[in-house]
Amino acid sequence: MAGTESNRKWRQAVAMAAAALLVAQVLLALASWLLLSIRNSQLSIANCQLSIFNCHRSLLSGQGVRWLAAHFVDGLQSPLLVWLLLAAAAAGIVRRSRLFSVRRPDANSQLSIVNHPRSASLILLAVYVLIVLLLTAPPHAVLLSATGHLWPSPFSQALVPIVCLGAVVAAIGYGLAARTLTTLTSIVDAAAEGLRGAAPLLLLYILAMQFYLSLHYVFVQ
Repeated sequence: MAGTESNRKWRQAVAMAAAALLVAQVLLALASWLLLSIRNSQLSIANCQLSIFNCHRSLLSGQGVRWLAAHFVDGLQSPLLVWLLLAAAAAGIVRRSRLFSVRRPDANSQLSIVNHPRSASLILLAVYVLIVLLLTAPPHAVLLSATGHLWPSPFSQALVPIVCLGAVVAAIGYGLAARTLTTLTSIVDAAAEGLRGAAPLLLLYILAMQFYLSLHYVFVQ
């Protein structure tokens, strides 16, 4: 019951946030048209020198409509979207594996990794961390920049995917040992479940990114 109530509140919060972003987008379009009209009519409101009136583009003009149509898809293509998708898929696998659940090992089989799934998880995670260190720690490592720096570098650019992959490796190691993830199909289903759970966030991302880009178009010259 508590989970259902929490889920209902989460959906309501997402719906309210989505509605707020939609209203903000409409208000921005109207404000851009109004401010541009004020500027073009050369009204004596501080000679339009206030920063709020430094508006040279309207979303409701022909140019603005063309910009919305031409840049809608391009504007959504950002690393943040990829990070969100990767994190959602990784979270789905971690959740399905029950990596953070409380599970007591069998006292009669203390030496068996199968009965200590966290041991299997930690072993795989340690191997993964070692591989990452070998790709970043030595001088002139593969993931360092051309000048040998860690930031910025290919490693820093791929930091979120690296972290997500590490979480997936640990979860799969635990899931295989604990029998919560037994097949490739179960792993793929878990990732898909994570993506489905992140669908509200993807909707908010689309609305928020479009509002941000519209603000940039209207006010940034």
